[in-house]
Amino acid sequence: GSASSSSAANAAESASANKPAPIKSRLLRMPADIITSISQFLEFPSIAALARSSSALNSLTSLKLKGQPSPALHRRLILDDPSSKHAFTALSTTQQAKLFERMQHLQRFSAQLHGLGAWNPQWVDHLVKAAGASLTCFGVYLQPSTNTSLPAASFTALLSSCPRLHWFTFTGFVSGGPTNLLPDWKSNSGALREFNAAYAMLSTRDARLLLHAHPHLECVYTGVQSLNDDTIPVGGCPALSSLTLDLPDGEFKLDWLSRLPALVDLDLFGGAEITPCSKPLRLDALQLLVLYSVTVDLSQLKLPLLHSLAVNMCEQSLREVAQIAPRLVEFRAMLTSQLVLELAEQSKRPALGKLERLSFTVLESLETVFAPLLVPLVAARPRLTVHLNERSVRKCLTSLTEHGTREEVSEFISKRFFSDLLNC
Repeated sequence: GSASSSSAANAAESASANKPAPIKSRLLRMPADIITSISQFLEFPSIAALARSSSALNSLTSLKLKGQPSPALHRRLILDDPSSKHAFTALSTTQQAKLFERMQHLQRFSAQLHGLGAWNPQWVDHLVKAAGASLTCFGVYLQPSTNTSLPAASFTALLSSCPRLHWFTFTGFVSGGPTNLLPDWKSNSGALREFNAAYAMLSTRDARLLLHAHPHLECVYTGVQSLNDDTIPVGGCPALSSLTLDLPDGEFKLDWLSRLPALVDLDLFGGAEITPCSKPLRLDALQLLVLYSVTVDLSQLKLPLLHSLAVNMCEQSLREVAQIAPRLVEFRAMLTSQLVLELAEQSKRPALGKLERLSFTVLESLETVFAPLLVPLVAARPRLTVHLNERSVRKCLTSLTEHGTREEVSEFISKRFFSDLLNC
């Protein structure tokens, strides 16, 4: 009896020894540095749950804003609002300031703010003061309005206090009126690769500083009051692949594109005059070109890889555009009487190269004039997508009749066909 009891006891002890230790116990056996590193990849609610699980883990991962910061906060490299489950924007301004004070090694900050109550420009100042020296990425995404603006002084301080900044995005307005917004950067001194301040309006001086100070710039999206011959470095911006400018005044010389050999996307809007090239220019990398000026002259350009072109009006015919850009797939423009005549000719003798999509805009009152005139082209090129005011020609025609039946559309077309063209 005693032997069997002893065997049972030994078996119980063996089973207990082989039983897996609780996860918390195994976690505590790990070095503190590893636990802190793991916390870098956790969302804030998960970090809080981990801290509540034991006093030992609490000392490593506490999110408390009083006393000495925990290693998890002190060494935190990334703070983005999705990972914090909006815990950051739910804090008061004072609490946000204390949070930043505890994260002085922060490298990446990102916040998507959808409500006006979530935005307070003061925390930008607190962030810069606490982590400006280490910050490499700053992104604030919000709906631009007068209530979500950043003072010009804070905008400038942010950029001047973050020497390691690689990626910068701020989608709100910058308040303070026309002024110089960028710090006095020295040439080739900056680390920026992406600058997105879509609703800021840089001065001519700012634009020059931006392009001269950051030799590794890859993407720029901003407003600029005007440009001049000195804005883009004579030696070029070898890495710049995407350029989007709201340019309300002055001109943009297409000759300047020779200084941007890596440019893939160019989007210019705002009304500035587009000055044509003074000599032949081949742009081997350009694939997307948007030039919203009154009329654009593309002569002298060779665009072998261009696949999308958007203009208001173009000096060249569609046949000439296809020769300038032999791989063009999409063309967007205002629809004029001259362009309609050319399209009617194309329905008989197609010479549009690789074009697959045509998208035209007209005054809504002129849809009844122009929609029927596109029918021959649509019928002759069934694989060609043709849109008028963002709708297919078929939808335009059915909307212009009472019930949209085939008979009504046919009658409408026969009545309106070429007579309207002569009167438009």
